[in-house]
Amino acid sequence: MRTIVTAERLWDGTKLIDFPVVVIEDGQIASISTRAANEVPGEGQVLDFPGAMLGPALFDVHIHGAKGHDVMEATPGALSTINRELIGKAEALDSPPRVVLDMDSTEIPVYGQQENSAYNGHFESTCYHPLLLFNREGDCLAAKLRPGNVHSADDWEELLLPEIERQQKLDLKDGGWMYTDTHQEAKKEIPVKGLSEVWRILRQAGGHTRLREQHGSTSSGH
Repeated sequence: MRTIVTAERLWDGTKLIDFPVVVIEDGQIASISTRAANEVPGEGQVLDFPGAMLGPALFDVHIHGAKGHDVMEATPGALSTINRELIGKAEALDSPPRVVLDMDSTEIPVYGQQENSAYNGHFESTCYHPLLLFNREGDCLAAKLRPGNVHSADDWEELLLPEIERQQKLDLKDGGWMYTDTHQEAKKEIPVKGLSEVWRILRQAGGHTRLREQHGSTSSGH
């Protein structure tokens, strides 16, 4: 069965095509051209969408949640779960051979008496001091809102360890981690095994550490 689809424009994932002609043979796209270069073929069912733009199929363009949660719950746990699930779907489309986890804190200044806000001597302001975890693309994987006067590394394990465990489950060929103490001049890498060992190393390192998976799939830094 042959179907010809025409419209005003088409986005093929890299560029826009004016006056496209999409020929579908037996459910598969056989060719994409323009009416300027190729008149609409006479044989087959013609579906014309004047004034419309065609594009690759998009699923869940408008959603209200994921993993059994709805954004209307408006709780930190629900929003965090939805956020991580949606990022995971994007990661599944283009998974790099090496996963980088970047954790850092930042400042959110306040100008009133907001609950849990506090003066921070480093930022020289009354603020919140949230902790954020990002992937290599800059997507925020997790976040924790904290009082303004906490240490930069406080509560790091709540964000980082679940993500490390998640990445290990995704990679069935996990061969362990390589630990580098960035305080040492020699920066020797020491192999470590297991999530409990990763937790111990990170806590002892006091923020001066880098971790990467032996097969090059995961690393983190703070």
